[in-house]
Amino acid sequence: MCEWFNTKKDDLYNILKAPAERLSARVIGVTTENSKSFDFITLFKRIKYENGKLVIIPNDQLMNQYLHIAGGHAQIFHKPFRAIKSEHGKRLYSMLCRFKGDEQKLHTQSIQSLHGFFGLLDRNGKLVKTTYKTNSNFINRIIKPAIAAIKEQDPNIEFDFDGKTGNEGFAYKKKVGRL
Repeated sequence: MCEWFNTKKDDLYNILKAPAERLSARVIGVTTENSKSFDFITLFKRIKYENGKLVIIPNDQLMNQYLHIAGGHAQIFHKPFRAIKSEHGKRLYSMLCRFKGDEQKLHTQSIQSLHGFFGLLDRNGKLVKTTYKTNSNFINRIIKPAIAAIKEQDPNIEFDFDGKTGNEGFAYKKKVGRL
């Protein structure tokens, strides 16, 4: 763990305590209004740290959910990931790690789905900051800085250059609506 966090053993307690406490409080919940039912389950049975050893025990009642997630597993290299400071950069990096091979291409993403991916929507699907309704604000404040952070930390991820617009890592596609 010292190598993972690039720190001394004595500092692990301070680094791990707050995130472990937040993780221990995380709950998966399903509410069904029609039948007036709900089911809330904590993600982990136990999170324990002692003498440089961290033990995290997943809640076995969520075994099916844990195993189904494995289908979309991505190998994320921890040193570049941890070196990226912005949350948006980390989110984009984890997405891009799923598309590492030459033949693997990231499919077209809508602005709305990217808003959700970057955590910019509230529980009702509305933007938390209305400034991101303007695509140029979203691109300039979220996408471009995230790409720059990734380029700085991981030289193995290459971004295509759009010759028409001069953008690196993305290109605009306008969708024409029906009349």
